[in-house]
Amino acid sequence: MSRRSLSDAERHHGERLGRILAEHREAARRSAADIARVSDVSLDAVRSVEMGRVPTPEIGRAHV
Repeated sequence: MSRRSLSDAERHHGERLGRILAEHREAARRSAADIARVSDVSLDAVRSVEMGRVPTPEIGRAHV
């Protein structure tokens, strides 16, 4: 089953969210692997959010 296409607004939201998260992670001098480990999500999930591929991540899953 394929995913539905993202709207322009969803794409923009995902890109903005990803930039913000990456900037905060880098300011805290944490690696994406660190964030994945303490959040109990995969490294690929962290990278996907930071790259803007996930416009509305399930925040409730993260345990930071």
